[in-house]
Amino acid sequence: MRRLIVLCLMGCVAATVLTGCHTNFTNPTPAALAARRELTTAQRSFDAYWRASLEVLRSYEFELDRQDRRAGILTTKPMLGRHFFEVWRRDAVTYYDMTESTLQSIYRAVTVQLVPGAEAGVYEPKVTVSLQRLNKPSDGPPSASAAMALVSPSQRRERKRTLRAASALPDGRTQVGEHQPLARKLAGEIRAKAARLLGRPAPSPVKPEATKPVSARPAALPNQ
Repeated sequence: MRRLIVLCLMGCVAATVLTGCHTNFTNPTPAALAARRELTTAQRSFDAYWRASLEVLRSYEFELDRQDRRAGILTTKPMLGRHFFEVWRRDAVTYYDMTESTLQSIYRAVTVQLVPGAEAGVYEPKVTVSLQRLNKPSDGPPSASAAMALVSPSQRRERKRTLRAASALPDGRTQVGEHQPLARKLAGEIRAKAARLLGRPAPSPVKPEATKPVSARPAALPNQ
C-alpha cells in the first residue's frame, strides 16, 4: 500500500514537471512571412546591384579582396592583364589594352561603389579600374663607367645587394592611372544584370571607346 502511494506521488510530480516545461509554439501565418520578406525599393535595388557586381567581377576572373556591404564597396586584388593568346579572357577591352599587357606586365584592380542614383530608391554602380605596372630592376649597368666599376669585387657585392633589396619589395608595382573603357563596360554589365534581377528592361549597352588609359600624372598648367 505504501509503495503504491509513493508511485502515485512520483507520477503526479512527473506530470506536473512535464506540463510546466511544455511551451506552445504557433506557426507564423502566411501574412507574417510575407511581411518579413517585404523589402523596400531601395533595399531591393541595393541587393540586386550587389549581387550583379559580384557576378560580373567573378565572370571577368577578378579575385575579390574587400566586400563591405554596409559601405556598399567591393574591391578586387590586382590581376595581371590579358595577353594576346589568352582569347578566353575579357579584361582587355581594346586592342591597345591587349597589346600593352602583352608587351609589359600590367595589372588591373577594380573598385565598385554602390551610390544612390538620381531616382529615389535606386542605386547606381560607380566603377573605377586602376592600372598598375610591374617594375623590375635591371641587371645591366646603367652606363659604361658603371660597367667598369663592376670589375671591383666590392662593387659587384654592392650591386648584388641592391638588386636583392629591390626585388624584395612587397609588390613591386607602380600606379600608372585609371582605365575608363573597362570601367564603363563593367558598369554597363552590372546595370544590365541588376535590371534582370529586378525584372526591368535592360539598358542599352555602352560601346567601349578605343582610347588610351587616363594617366595618373597631372596635366600641365596653362601659361599665365
